[in-house]
Amino acid sequence: MNLKRSKKISDCEDPVWDTIKAYDTATEDYCRKTLSSGDRDFQEKMMDRTLNMLPSEPQILDLGCGDGRDAAYLTDRGADTIGMDLSKEMVKLARKKFPELEFIRMDMRELGLNKDHFDCVWASASVIHIPGEQLRELEREIIRVLKPGGIFAFSYKVGQGEGFEYGESMKDKKRYFVYHTEKSIRNGFDELEIIDVVEYPGNILGSSFAYCWMK
Repeated sequence: MNLKRSKKISDCEDPVWDTIKAYDTATEDYCRKTLSSGDRDFQEKMMDRTLNMLPSEPQILDLGCGDGRDAAYLTDRGADTIGMDLSKEMVKLARKKFPELEFIRMDMRELGLNKDHFDCVWASASVIHIPGEQLRELEREIIRVLKPGGIFAFSYKVGQGEGFEYGESMKDKKRYFVYHTEKSIRNGFDELEIIDVVEYPGNILGSSFAYCWMK
């Protein structure tokens, strides 16, 4: 795929970058823990739900792909999937686990990708790290890379507030988390419209989650 708007990746004082540093230092342990303690069956149902909204053999961008497990699942079900993560260690691990797939390192707020390319942008457990004041910046990039009528599918932590905290999946390192309600999602992504929301019936690693679909 051509990178039409590639941007230089550089460190800066930014809660997202501080969070990425945590992932870079605990990559494999985090992935093992989330795979064994998270509800993978539910996550796969959410991906299946997304695929049912899309044309056959859709083009999908997996934002915050981690170790590549979602990109691999979507690809196995007929999607042409590209995985993207800002963590260099996550991208390295994804390429090692799934060498047949394409993974790139990039900031979701500054996507160096062609416009109108994807049928869907999938973002599981990654938008949760984007400060609320930056959601519209993220929204502009998502709209730009989506085809007209494309779907933005993502998960969010249910609640209110944002800031650095320790999480069950990485107890010794602080990461920046943002909590949302449907109202704050609508306010943050004001050009997209919610078409569906499914809340997880319980907690995953100590947090309440919901999946949201917008277009």
